[in-house]
Amino acid sequence: MHITEIKHDSNAEIPYHVHDSSQLLIVKSGISKVQVENGWWLVMPETGLYIPPKIPHRALYAKDANIVRVLFNSKNPSTLSHVSLITFSNLTNALIEEIMRLKNQEYTLEVFNQLELIYQLLHYQVKDNLKKDNLYISDGYDKRLKYITNKLKNNPCCLDSLYQLAKEANSSLRTINRLFEKETGLTFSQWRHHLRMMIAIEKLLQGSSITKIAFEVGYQSSNSFSTAFHKYMGQPPQKYLLNYKAT
Repeated sequence: MHITEIKHDSNAEIPYHVHDSSQLLIVKSGISKVQVENGWWLVMPETGLYIPPKIPHRALYAKDANIVRVLFNSKNPSTLSHVSLITFSNLTNALIEEIMRLKNQEYTLEVFNQLELIYQLLHYQVKDNLKKDNLYISDGYDKRLKYITNKLKNNPCCLDSLYQLAKEANSSLRTINRLFEKETGLTFSQWRHHLRMMIAIEKLLQGSSITKIAFEVGYQSSNSFSTAFHKYMGQPPQKYLLNYKAT
């Protein structure tokens, strides 16, 4: 197991790459957006992203971020077969802190045995602490669908109808409807709403005002945005931000 502390500056981008072993990407401060072949994850403090071996991915950091990267031994089997967001328990945090402490000690047999034990415990924690909040959104695989999802990711305030978007993508409304449900598991309206909420969360945690966020993600007023956010996240944006800062 190999662990590294890394600091990323604002607007840093780590290009697509792969690891031979599984990885746990832990965000200590800031926010990381991790993109895989068909979608992306929003990784916030007190959460981590588990990435199995051989999965191409890249990471983007809109603001300064401090992360810890844990690379597990390639000889050990992967904990999970798919990319997964992990919420940190007190035990998980304690295990990471102990790894960091041991890392700075002389590498003896006793230290090696302790790290192996922590490795086993950390794997159990990864499996037992899958985060229920859905901070992942799929881009799909089909090039016509990806044209639309990429356009809306880059311009979440876009109000074009699916008919207009399908025409731009050289496809039919029926085909694009089918692709959304098949490749993202959501209808178009559900997908767009989820995208807007994810981008809103990211901007909220970066310090943008609610009014600014509302217009940037396609709402006509801060009240309509706050209502939609409350309905989707179970709490208004102000309370969500306060709860986040309290963690």
